[in-house]
Amino acid sequence: MSLVNVIVVGDDESDRFLIRHLCSAHTAVKSCIEFESAEQALFSLEDPIFRQTLGPHPPPAIMLLDLELPGMSGLDLLDGLVTIEPSLEGEIVVVAMLTSSVMPDDLLRLQRSAYGGPHLRKSLTAAALDGLVDMALGSS
Repeated sequence: MSLVNVIVVGDDESDRFLIRHLCSAHTAVKSCIEFESAEQALFSLEDPIFRQTLGPHPPPAIMLLDLELPGMSGLDLLDGLVTIEPSLEGEIVVVAMLTSSVMPDDLLRLQRSAYGGPHLRKSLTAAALDGLVDMALGSS
């Protein structure tokens, strides 16, 4: 069976708890890696030592990214991912933005991003996670 990693970037503990619960119940999710901030996620994803913990050939990853974060926003994190993209090639295959509201400018910026992916309303559902897993496994 093909598996995926799920990377969650969000400052709300209840949102991360729900996603962690959905991931633990999903048979195709290998691991759920959580970051409370965009800065923490970017620093870790740039760090070769952190990346080694995922294994020599990690499964494709889904990133669930809160749009509105204190400090660096989710959209700013996408810009940062582009700068380290060659080292992430094939690892992060689906980036989904999670938000409770959408500003048209933010949606346009997401669509123009190299990692632009689906926009999902909070709270994530099992059906939405199924769709993201299908997308990720179809891309790998």
